[in-house]
Amino acid sequence: MGIEIEKKIDFQGITAQMKANASKALADQLELEKAEIIRRSLAGVDADGEQFEQYTEKYLTYKTENRKRGGNPNLWLEGGMLQNMTTSVETTDSGYVGKIFFTDALQAAKARGNNLKRKFFALSQEQLERLSNAVKQALRVN
Repeated sequence: MGIEIEKKIDFQGITAQMKANASKALADQLELEKAEIIRRSLAGVDADGEQFEQYTEKYLTYKTENRKRGGNPNLWLEGGMLQNMTTSVETTDSGYVGKIFFTDALQAAKARGNNLKRKFFALSQEQLERLSNAVKQALRVN
């Protein structure tokens, strides 16, 4: 399970240093956006700015009694899922591909299940714009 962002670039006239700068800018911005996904999730807010759907009564009881973590949904039980997110950037012939994904299959499966009820693992339009702007600024293109 992953989020993939592809930015197509006309590389004509772009130096190797500019390409490296753009790749680093995308990597740095992806890390910031991953942190935003985690921050937003811990606040109980989805990618659209909406509050997460409440836990079922059964799960809330389990979480409160066994894990001492009741309250509003924030996708945090032991921390494994949110902490397992990572990022990568690849340079292709036509641009860059940035990814936010889970490195562990179990954590990815948890994320898929949670994402069905609570759209946490997605990028808002604002996040997409910040990613695009980071690459544009590094390349100095419009």
